[in-house]
Amino acid sequence: MARNTPWIILLCKFSDDPGTTALRPISDYVSFFAGNGPESMPSYWRDMSYGELDLVTGTEVTPWLQLPQKRSDHTGLNTRGDLFRWAKEAGERFGVDFGRFFGAVAFFAVPTDLFGTASEPHVVCDVLSCPAQIVQEYGHAYGLDHSSSVRNPVDYENPVCSMSSMTFGGDDEIFRQVNPTFATTWGPAGPGLCSPYIRKLGWLTGARSVEVRSNGRYPTTTTLTLSPLGDRNPPHPQVAVIEFDKPKRGTCCIEYRRGGWDRGIFYNPIVIHEVREDERAYYAGMIRPAKANVPPGGVLPSVPAGKWYVDPQYDFSLEVQAASGDGASVTLRVAPAAAAGTLSLRSIAAAKLNLSGQYSVRSQVLAGGNGSLRGRLVELLGQ
Repeated sequence: MARNTPWIILLCKFSDDPGTTALRPISDYVSFFAGNGPESMPSYWRDMSYGELDLVTGTEVTPWLQLPQKRSDHTGLNTRGDLFRWAKEAGERFGVDFGRFFGAVAFFAVPTDLFGTASEPHVVCDVLSCPAQIVQEYGHAYGLDHSSSVRNPVDYENPVCSMSSMTFGGDDEIFRQVNPTFATTWGPAGPGLCSPYIRKLGWLTGARSVEVRSNGRYPTTTTLTLSPLGDRNPPHPQVAVIEFDKPKRGTCCIEYRRGGWDRGIFYNPIVIHEVREDERAYYAGMIRPAKANVPPGGVLPSVPAGKWYVDPQYDFSLEVQAASGDGASVTLRVAPAAAAGTLSLRSIAAAKLNLSGQYSVRSQVLAGGNGSLRGRLVELLGQ
């Protein structure tokens, strides 16, 4: 049975609101926050939870509530608590029984703020907020932190997770041209949650997840087939999990992203995440088609066989062995990193740097990188 988490949506106007001519009909807000349409908040969380989370039953949307405060009374971080309190007080004056709801959304008619918290679960957003941003704030209300990356372990650095919304990899050169969202009538939406956060919320149960055995230092060589992370009824597992305790304690999650809320991702990658003791998700790397091989505006159906990933932190590698013709699954071999040792240096350089003809492998590979040749190759394989 689905877990019901009803929300009260407080539509709020300040006392000096210039007017509501640019606002949508209230029925649109009901559809977005409480409906089953494909672009709605309930649909996003239903899909992320594989049907385990119900945001429709019991969710209500108020009429526009007039606040006695002016927009200028909210001055930023210092008054965020006051901002939500003002909205809640307006709801109480209207007669809202907050005890009936899991959480509350304060939606403002003018540009105001954007944040969410699990403490007295609530979300604050406004007319400029898009679905990709609002789902992140709901994520905070459900107890999730921002996602990050191994390469730059600060907030918003995960290129394929909704908990890094609208930044998605920051200024990382690799992802500067990548925007994993897609257009909706409410603005940019997607991508989905990364697998560590779906797992943290308890939705990757049963056959959706498979453990790759490890001695703590490196995995047992294993061949497995993955279905896309967003599939509701997958024929194969969706995440492979490896536990490590050397050189440090951590969990690596391997996922395949394609379609659904991930359809804005330019290519359909195999993504590797690390979960550290702080329980946050850190993007580690991906296997993807070469950008040069993706037609303008097109998306390859799957990553071609023969592509590799070597993890720069833990002793493991991934090899794509096969992909279904329709892109509905990929078959991978997980092995110790040494399994990649027989790769041709020239083939790695050619595939990753798009080199052709006669060239110096060493000079071309080391260009744009630091350290040893081996270190640079591991970095390239992780991209």
